Amino acid sequence: MTMWAKVTWRFEGTHHFPDMPKELEHVKFLENQHRHIFHCTVWIEVHHDNRDVEYIDLQRACKTRFKDGEMNNKSCEMIARDICGFVLHRHPGRLIKVEVLEDGENGALFEPDWIADNPLLDANIWTLEEDF
Repeated sequence: MTMWAKVTWRFEGTHHFPDMPKELEHVKFLENQHRHIFHCTVWIEVHHDNRDVEYIDLQRACKTRFKDGEMNNKSCEMIARDICGFVLHRHPGRLIKVEVLEDGENGALFEPDWIADNPLLDANIWTLEEDF
């Protein structure tokens, strides 16, 4: 059995899809900078039922790191991977799932593979100082 802690937050961001394939010509407007409210959810494995991961503490850390701003060409998948790395840096070696939705509708769910030698388990691979 696995128990999960869950935190959510939202932020306003802009991004674009500069390398859009020709077959997506019908949504060419996505090449231009456009705005979304990104809805983010993190589920993180907890080992006991008495605040193993404090919700408010984790939520505040995520809201501070992933906040309103320009995300250049980052997709929901890329943002979810960045959030995963940030949370794993704070809480290494845990199971995690991260969902990022554009305007609460469409987006990505990232759940890393958990093979013992998976480099995703090494939280040091994540560069936390890079521009979001």
